[in-house]
Amino acid sequence: MPQRQISSHPDLSVLVIRRNLPFVMRRVAHRGRGMITLALAFLVLPVSAAEIRSTDDARIEARRGTDGWRLDGPSLSTAIDLPTTALVHDLRWVADRWFVAAIDGEGVDARIVLATGSASDGDRLPGPAPMPGFLRRAPTLLVEPTRGVPEALAWLEGHDPRQLEVRSARWLGAGWSEPITVATPAVGTQTALDAARLDDGSWLLVWSAFDGLDDDILWSRFADGAWSAPAALTADDRFDVTPSVRAVEGGAVAVWSGDDGGDYRLEAARFDAATGRWGDAVTFGGRGAFDPELSTLIPAAAKAASSDGAASGGPLLLTYRQEVPRAWVVAELSTDGTVARSASAEAAMRRPRVLAVDTDGVRIAAPRTADSTVKRLDREPVLLRWEAPAD
Repeated sequence: MPQRQISSHPDLSVLVIRRNLPFVMRRVAHRGRGMITLALAFLVLPVSAAEIRSTDDARIEARRGTDGWRLDGPSLSTAIDLPTTALVHDLRWVADRWFVAAIDGEGVDARIVLATGSASDGDRLPGPAPMPGFLRRAPTLLVEPTRGVPEALAWLEGHDPRQLEVRSARWLGAGWSEPITVATPAVGTQTALDAARLDDGSWLLVWSAFDGLDDDILWSRFADGAWSAPAALTADDRFDVTPSVRAVEGGAVAVWSGDDGGDYRLEAARFDAATGRWGDAVTFGGRGAFDPELSTLIPAAAKAASSDGAASGGPLLLTYRQEVPRAWVVAELSTDGTVARSASAEAAMRRPRVLAVDTDGVRIAAPRTADSTVKRLDREPVLLRWEAPAD
């Protein structure tokens, strides 16, 4: 009997699988013993010391080394005041300040740890009050863009990883408000939370939720002092997972990985802030397209080279992994979510770190392979030339 696949190739990112474990195990149920063995093997493999890029400026990167967490970027290298055991989930670069949200600890002992700083210094921010007996995951910050101060924090929380709620708190100047529930779990859990601050000052959350049959992308917007009721961006009979969202002029663009009936491709849709509605989704990417990540480049020079500048003044960039043909893809998206142009990088490296965009292509940091035993000898930027947009 034909088996439905998570991807065209079994080499999925361990971090993606752990981040979306409930989704993976539901798909495993359709695969048989071989897939169960593969999934269990992924779960016991160590996760790499995470390399997290800022959604506000793709050149800024948080990396954990032997001496702890550091922030690296153009003319920037500074320590981050985080426990070495912490895992960074979110990194923002706003008004020449960085903001990091991380989880430290396992299970019900995990706590949210926040830090902020400039190019020359850094300090801790207080996290939300602990909730004994509750799991916490995926902390995501919303930051005011002109003053560079936090406005809100969203995260996943619950007694059971199969029953996580979406929670949020507002920054009061020296600490956080009492958390409120944005979305309760319905039939199943919620995963892969992401957030964007729109140019009208409202906040937008997207995440993946199980409805008893498959996973849908849900969203909620904070405006006029309240979160809207969670609504479905996708409401089909397919698995839609790992959403990423980024503000653009007049709204936002979300990208996610969706099952087309036998494989995964990417889908994107634009949110119109004026109407409060999402446009029709567009599908693109090769077979097995997974783990999309949206970001921008802040410099004005990037906007001049961009075919369609985003709200922050730089191009809207998307990186994702695809399995057929096997590669990392870096795409520049228009503000309606369609692909303007794209370039490919070797699949063996870790996610490309974009340094610049110009008329020739995308310039990325010298690749490090996924095999940590391979040294990176050439540290000059690498040019990935533009190709025809992905189908």
